[in-house]
Amino acid sequence: MIHIAICDDEKDFVVYLSDLLKQYAAETCAEIKITAYYDGMELIEKYDTTIDLIFLDIQMRLVNGLRAAERIRQMDEKVSIIFLTTLTQYGLEGYSYIETFNRNLLLHTEQENIICYKSMKEMERDLQDKGFVRCHTSYMVNLFYVKGVNKLELELITGAVIPISQPKRKEFMEKLAEYWGNFL
Repeated sequence: MIHIAICDDEKDFVVYLSDLLKQYAAETCAEIKITAYYDGMELIEKYDTTIDLIFLDIQMRLVNGLRAAERIRQMDEKVSIIFLTTLTQYGLEGYSYIETFNRNLLLHTEQENIICYKSMKEMERDLQDKGFVRCHTSYMVNLFYVKGVNKLELELITGAVIPISQPKRKEFMEKLAEYWGNFL
């Protein structure tokens, strides 16, 4: 069983994310336990060391997510933390989906950017067969968002341009062709 904590002061968002996780669990037959916290202080005070993953909002009223993460790391060095934010000062705008960022990963979604404390190799392994392909040492993209490829660059439907490394180009192009071929 995977124990996931959601810490966000927006109760509607907690319900929304919980519903998405429950849907994922139903579709994949995964066993997921979800625990909700509504402030960083509550997470710290009631922290359960059986938690495997925390979705942690950065901007909260009493104790923000960054300070809460520091305290959690003192109690549990192994838990994975995904920061949630819509504030541009905490994330980079632009690309879609995953890039290395200061020894961590920066996941770019349509709504926000999230810092993840996994290695690119771990994320690549976790997302294999889910439409994500590594196109560069520092980048992995969701093939659904690829608009076009020009030599050693690819353009996403968001307009972002991502480099493709020469050693990864052939495999990337094969996987892109296979992915889109499945829709024909």
